[in-house]
Amino acid sequence: MFSNKGIIEFLFGLKVNKTANLIINGIILIFTILCFLLIPKYANKKHKKANENWKNEQFSGIVDSLSRDLRNHAVTTLYFKNGKNRSSLSQHYFYSIKKNDSVFKVSGTDSIYLKRNNIILKFR
Repeated sequence: MFSNKGIIEFLFGLKVNKTANLIINGIILIFTILCFLLIPKYANKKHKKANENWKNEQFSGIVDSLSRDLRNHAVTTLYFKNGKNRSSLSQHYFYSIKKNDSVFKVSGTDSIYLKRNNIILKFR
């Protein structure tokens, strides 16, 4: 395993004394602590924003076809008979929704409703 001193000497050709090595280690430690403190805060804020956007969305239609993008976390895309589509649905919808199902989502809720054979199903 390389030390910070050895890496700096190898990369930049600079000789690092004991004081400079302590300063470099301190900077790395402070940077690491800041990352551990700020990343969860940022991730939580992004998650809340995504949930808020999902609640404000609204769509409805009869499913003409659906697909999933395996290169993008198996994201499901619904194609409606009216020519519109809705993407960024999670993978479990791909297995639950079938062609000719009536699908709708009301703004202000986090649920998708599916009507099949006069039965209404609710997905969260």
